[in-house]
Amino acid sequence: IAMTTYNGEKYVLKQLNSLLEQTRQADEVIIADDRSTDNTPQLIEKFIKDNNLNNWTFYVNESNLGFIKNFKNVISKTTGDLIFLCDQDDIWLPNKLEELEKLFSENENALAINSSFNFINGDDEAFTINQNENTSNQNIINFSIAENALEKISYSTIIKYNISPGCTMAFRSSLKDNLLKNTEYSIPHDWEINLLACVGEGLYFYNKPLINYRIHNSNTIGLSTEE
Repeated sequence: IAMTTYNGEKYVLKQLNSLLEQTRQADEVIIADDRSTDNTPQLIEKFIKDNNLNNWTFYVNESNLGFIKNFKNVISKTTGDLIFLCDQDDIWLPNKLEELEKLFSENENALAINSSFNFINGDDEAFTINQNENTSNQNIINFSIAENALEKISYSTIIKYNISPGCTMAFRSSLKDNLLKNTEYSIPHDWEINLLACVGEGLYFYNKPLINYRIHNSNTIGLSTEE
């Protein structure tokens, strides 16, 4: 799991607990804080210590990088064969790691898999938006995908728009070197990873919610919604 944080003290412990409660425990969790000015670093350090998490590593950047460069920074520190991106303020459903790992094992050509998500607000309350006809994933994808289906995404789709928030995605480490070597930091990191996966004929969308995606006033980047 590659996680970034910045001034996330309000929600970060809920996210950390959701990682700890996964049915399939992560082999490593790497967290890079982008010079928070609140108590985020202290909360994370205490959580790791209190839970004796020897395979969790926490860094504070020497300078503020911004969210795109910080994600690429934390990705560069990962060592696993599957990399899961993680924001500080969402809540993962308990089966996220287990289900996505299973999909990768069953689909050897898959390079990146993005899942669907549920909405929650700043008080952990679920809400919904109207799903438009012939769309998927909270209206992000402009064609219909069957519930619980794993759908291959074409280059003609991903070149126009990203298919899901980066906090829903996992990708094979084989994409990492290409990303870190060739990126120009001109588009969001998650969209760039999906583009690389699609060039390799391995970009997929799994139409099942695996996280509760939080919409609140302090999102670094997020979706516009109407309840």
